[in-house]
Amino acid sequence: MCSIEKLAIGPISHGASPFWDNKILALYVSDLQLGNIFKHDYLTKENLQLSLDNLPVAFVIPILGQSNSFICGEGTCIKKFDWDFLSNTADNIYTLECLAESDNQFIFGKCDACGRLWTGTGSTINFQGTEGCLYSFSNNSGLIRQAGDIYISSGVAWNLQNNKMFHSDPIQNSIEAYNFDITSGQLTNKQEVFDFKKNNVRGHPSGVATDERGNLWISCYEGSQVVNINPETGVQLSIIQFPTNQLTSVTFGGRFLNELYVTSAGYYFNVFDKNRYNDAGSVYRVKNLNVKGINMNEYLFC
Repeated sequence: MCSIEKLAIGPISHGASPFWDNKILALYVSDLQLGNIFKHDYLTKENLQLSLDNLPVAFVIPILGQSNSFICGEGTCIKKFDWDFLSNTADNIYTLECLAESDNQFIFGKCDACGRLWTGTGSTINFQGTEGCLYSFSNNSGLIRQAGDIYISSGVAWNLQNNKMFHSDPIQNSIEAYNFDITSGQLTNKQEVFDFKKNNVRGHPSGVATDERGNLWISCYEGSQVVNINPETGVQLSIIQFPTNQLTSVTFGGRFLNELYVTSAGYYFNVFDKNRYNDAGSVYRVKNLNVKGINMNEYLFC
């Protein structure tokens, strides 16, 4: 039976895009509301915090082959910075590219097996509108709009063969799959994989992670649970319940990639919900899952 532990990270208003760095056994978490970046050391339990420009930070990802260098999505811009882990300030910050739409912001970020960044957006004005988009980004190509007419582009994951990409939209309330060309990054043939309402799953899909069997683990915003599904059959395999409501994202980590890290949010609650979910904004570690995840990809800066 799995066990759930709350990590001493934060406080965090909206945990986003957790990244597990297996080289140094560390977890990075961004705060999509307050703009902080956190680093949790797996061995020492030390927690470090970094603030950039007090803008929402949707993701932070190490750069391949460049120690202490990262890219992040801050507000409407993708930036590169250095962090020596000795202070709470970043060095050598510069902007790589910004969105043309000022009323959208980045929501998440994750890299594919080629080191190409994928990042989603949502409207800062009206989350009920379909102004959200899914972008790819590299230094050579810049930002490319790969999919549109999205309410909130909240997370992606890939199958083990890297020929399918899974995408979550919490307002659409479903996980969808695209045929994925790993070389070009092109997406085609959009299909529904799992509908939360049709399967009577409480909450809305947000972050997504793939395990070694090719199954998906999906955090359920306003659902207090993570659901595990087989994306090939659309069958729900298991559910893990949590002591807070607004779960935002998931990733595998730990020394053997056999632990699940789950982020949450806590700034939307009314007084009643704050008292009911006093762990809101926590980062959780789930152990004894009897399954491993796959390594996360760093960004290829070239």
